Amino acid sequence: PAGVEPRPVADEECRIVLFEPAGTLNTGNVESERTVREESRIDDG
Repeated sequence: PAGVEPRPVADEECRIVLFEPAGTLNTGNVESERTVREESRIDDG
């Protein structure tokens, strides 16, 4: 919900897949030293 800080917790290991449009910044609409401009791809080949 808006205004609530995320606090993800899992009792066991979990895996997620996140799909976002190309060009989506990892920091949302904030640019800082943590912003990644060059995206990497995970490839199982």
